[in-house]
Amino acid sequence: MKPIKPCPKHDCILHRDLTAPERLDPAMTVIKFMRSELDDLEYRLKNASDSLTEDQLLTICDAISNAYHAVCNASRLGESGYHPLPVRVVRWDS
Repeated sequence: MKPIKPCPKHDCILHRDLTAPERLDPAMTVIKFMRSELDDLEYRLKNASDSLTEDQLLTICDAISNAYHAVCNASRLGESGYHPLPVRVVRWDS
């Protein structure tokens, strides 16, 4: 996925400067996509194979913990006194 960037400040079609929420529309689009991905993940977890090993189950839980930390970090940007949670790469094949 390519980096998400805000829309340009000035909209030539509307002939005005966009508000911050309007400029963050690309980020909102990704959030909506993330919600559908979470629904898909929930379905996969409910139908997980009994043949998964303990290490594979731990890897899945580790990935979900990291995703949670990333969302918490993003949602608290700019809050004073907030300490970011650790996020690291999780690999299935390691």
